[in-house]
Amino acid sequence: MKNQPENQKEIPQRTSSPENGSHKKWKYVEKLRDLAPHFGAVFVIIYILGFVIVNAHLSTFGYVTYELLRGRYLGAGLYFTLSVILFSLFFPIFIESIQQSKKFKRNLSKVAGIVISLPVLYFVANSCLYVLWAAVDGWPFSFHNSIKITPMSLFFFTGLCLVLMGYLHSVMTDKEKTLAERSYSIVWLVPFFLAIIVIYAKDLYPSLPSVIGGGQPIKAQEILISIPYEKNLIETTTLQNIEIIFEDENSFLLRVTKDATQQVILVKRSDVHKIIYKTTNAESQKNTQKSLTPELRKEEKNKK
Repeated sequence: MKNQPENQKEIPQRTSSPENGSHKKWKYVEKLRDLAPHFGAVFVIIYILGFVIVNAHLSTFGYVTYELLRGRYLGAGLYFTLSVILFSLFFPIFIESIQQSKKFKRNLSKVAGIVISLPVLYFVANSCLYVLWAAVDGWPFSFHNSIKITPMSLFFFTGLCLVLMGYLHSVMTDKEKTLAERSYSIVWLVPFFLAIIVIYAKDLYPSLPSVIGGGQPIKAQEILISIPYEKNLIETTTLQNIEIIFEDENSFLLRVTKDATQQVILVKRSDVHKIIYKTTNAESQKNTQKSLTPELRKEEKNKK
């Protein structure tokens, strides 16, 4: 065997033992156990945010729901929270670049790239959403429809998130401010944050589909309901071109369009007998059968 050169040292090989592996796994379990209470707190905060967003949206129609156990709250709060967290990654670089002039000059290209990329990403997201919704609703391509669908884009909301998180970052990292000045700044942020929630609930939330935690109304062709006309007399009527804004265990909040005018009405769930959704023929029949009352379902079977 050839002798190794004197200046070349043998590199010790790492040896792993079952004890070291189990010790690392135990540390990982302990970390998860320590983070468990924080996950619970985050879940509660997201749920409360969703509750506030949904009720802020419904308040525009003069309606408020007090049901606490609804999955829609979690979806609305989660989408709102993710939109804030996603773009908070860009804020430290942007704020530190402004605070330090030398660093700002050095990172000017990065900042300019971020600023330029935002409208580009906005256009891409808006175009993708437009194509998806055009396939569903059959909208013709026009400038008016493009503007109408614009609030659906996530990047419509990022500007407000940028201002909020950037200001919050500058407050928390500014060491020259006194404690009183910091407290005053944070207190000022509370109504600003609430204003952002209200803007989100009234402008962006109604345009997002319900499958991702939004409040976009569900379109229906016909709804058969019973209306109390006089004492012991009930009139059955069919509403067409309906949008279901919200529904809970007790009622439906509907928007009826007739003769170019819109009207919002609240109908008890027990008064709704049949709903025909705007879907394909097979899905429409399936949804209709699900929505029929037992009496009407028997009539449909007898007719067949």
